[in-house]
Amino acid sequence: IRMMTGHSSDVTKVAWHGNATLFASGGDDKTVRLWDLRTPECVRVLQGCASAVSALSISSLGNLLVAGTETGHIYLYELSTSKLLAILYGHQEPVYSLSFASDGLHVISGSRDASVRLWDTLPAFDGLGKAGQSDLTRGQVILRPKQSFFTKDTPVYAVGCTASDLVYAGGPCPARKFAMHVSNDRM
Repeated sequence: IRMMTGHSSDVTKVAWHGNATLFASGGDDKTVRLWDLRTPECVRVLQGCASAVSALSISSLGNLLVAGTETGHIYLYELSTSKLLAILYGHQEPVYSLSFASDGLHVISGSRDASVRLWDTLPAFDGLGKAGQSDLTRGQVILRPKQSFFTKDTPVYAVGCTASDLVYAGGPCPARKFAMHVSNDRM
């Protein structure tokens, strides 16, 4: 129906906005773009990611977006202003999946580092002024995970949160090892 152009490299992830007319795309060009489906226009460009975008999620309230990257960092943006509010540090490898909790403030992430992490983004808003703009002049807001859960050695490819805030996660089954003895003896 529409072809959106604007990324300078491969698009790796997309996420729908709750209003069903906007969607976000993230790519290897280290940017996230917000598109209006009714037109072929990019309405916002979110910059600041230090590496390729590997996961995206938009809050159910429609005001926040998180972008996970190949370096394991997660970037929290305010959509109405395109401002980078905070960088979430904790994963050691690429972030594969992101989801917001029903409150629109807690984020769940899954990574190749075999972990699921829960983040509280509320501290990122402590620097917001009355005009609703982030005051990053004192330095960027850095957030650490509120909780971390680990698999034995399985990467986490998908995370989500139910309406009653139950977190779920999934990944590949670990390789099963089979041993078989082949004998040349005849029966």
